[in-house]
Amino acid sequence: MSSIKFIHAADLHLDSPFIGLKHMPSNLFERVRESTFLAFSRMISLAIKVHS
Repeated sequence: MSSIKFIHAADLHLDSPFIGLKHMPSNLFERVRESTFLAFSRMISLAIKVHS
């Protein structure tokens, strides 16, 4: 019998402008903003690795 695997990803905020964090230093703000895309990229890479 085949197994089914799930990767649960919630609250990545890929479309968020992070308006409430604009007071942060610009370098830190950019790291926070980019972290959502990095997390998504890592999740996709993991899914491909697990599936292969």
